[in-house]
Amino acid sequence: MVEMLRAVLTVLYWPIQLTLAVALIYFSAKCLLIMYTLSPLYRGRLPYVPTRKKSLQEAFSMLEIEDGDRVVDLGCGDGQFLVHGARKTGAKFTGIELNWLLFMISRLKVFARALSGRVTVQRSDYMRVPLSQFNKVFMFNMPSCLKVLVPKLEKELQVGTRVLSVVFPFSSKKFKLLETGGTKTYRLFLYERVN
Repeated sequence: MVEMLRAVLTVLYWPIQLTLAVALIYFSAKCLLIMYTLSPLYRGRLPYVPTRKKSLQEAFSMLEIEDGDRVVDLGCGDGQFLVHGARKTGAKFTGIELNWLLFMISRLKVFARALSGRVTVQRSDYMRVPLSQFNKVFMFNMPSCLKVLVPKLEKELQVGTRVLSVVFPFSSKKFKLLETGGTKTYRLFLYERVN
């Protein structure tokens, strides 16, 4: 019995070791990516926090994105929202990302899924990009950044433009809160520009 158990463990040893090594590499890479985005090279703006897949789908649904819409993701990170949206509709998507590593990951995802005609990723500070051309806005920004960003949204977005903010709400006399969604710890706030 002991010999049989030893033989089984010998056969399973390398597959188990390989699985553990792959898991270690995967999670280490994720940790390094998050640590990199928290570094001073990211200019102190925002940490990279990927949007949860379930929240991504709910956000897409709340924004009511349709063919012909012009959608922007402010701080698109690894491009999850852009790719998800472009696969679901014929809308035009633009991602704006300052971090060069995340920008490259986004571009690679778009290229790998042959979405280059409907998704554009720009390496830029979204505070320097004109937003008047977009009618749907997706963003996951910290409260400190929202204080600076909201006046820009008030100035540039047209009446009727929908804005979805992940986790953090904002207040503005020019935006009306339409609905909230998500979970208790991962809230979604949908606004519309009203005046």
